[in-house]
Amino acid sequence: MNIVDKKFILEEGPGSINIKDNDNNISIKDRIYNKHIKHGMPYHDILSTCYAHQKNDYLDYVTDADLKPKLYKNIDLLKNVVSETIQISGNEPNAGGRSGSMNFDGSVEMSIGANTVDRQSLWLDTAGGVVANIGRDNNNRSAVVGMNGDVLIQIGGRGVVGDSRFIKKTNGQIGAVLDLRIFNNGGFATMIRIDDNGVTLMTPGNLNIYAKQEIKMTATSIDIEADNCTIMGRQVIKGNGGLAPSI
Repeated sequence: MNIVDKKFILEEGPGSINIKDNDNNISIKDRIYNKHIKHGMPYHDILSTCYAHQKNDYLDYVTDADLKPKLYKNIDLLKNVVSETIQISGNEPNAGGRSGSMNFDGSVEMSIGANTVDRQSLWLDTAGGVVANIGRDNNNRSAVVGMNGDVLIQIGGRGVVGDSRFIKKTNGQIGAVLDLRIFNNGGFATMIRIDDNGVTLMTPGNLNIYAKQEIKMTATSIDIEADNCTIMGRQVIKGNGGLAPSI
């Protein structure tokens, strides 16, 4: 079954993680579906988190048979977002260590003040790998985040289905937008935008690209437009694209 099309809420009820005692499924059965209730989140299948990272189907716009394996070879598929089975007892039980489970059916609205010494609003320390302080502090830092593991982010995809309040909304697959704009001291912004058109990078300042190893570019066509263009120490004339006569 395609992981994108899996309507787990309608087919099996929420949750996707088995709870077992040895090989026996010990969770109670849902009275409507007559299936064991699984552990998980109320709206999303946690095993489907970042499903675009779990297989390369979503990168299959590459049609060059020789190029495709080269692109994929350094990209590991995401596996084991969480353990698929919670073992209560028996061989290698792993059910402990959960301190709390909080589900809110509506919104959560929260305002957090700041301390006096550093003007910081939140310190978050998780043994799972995130250490962050959030809020513009005395050093004008809104977030200082240290991740001691991989960071995988999927933007776009399917919405939550089955909520009667939003039945007329678009809950199916959508193409999303990542738009990042950073102001400089002059009041202008550098933009990094990813949308249906591709990737757009705009900056009022300089754009520097450096790689200690190779830079490879593959496209159906490449256009370079500049008032002054120098390639390998050779100036290129804009009018006809030829080299300057003195070269």
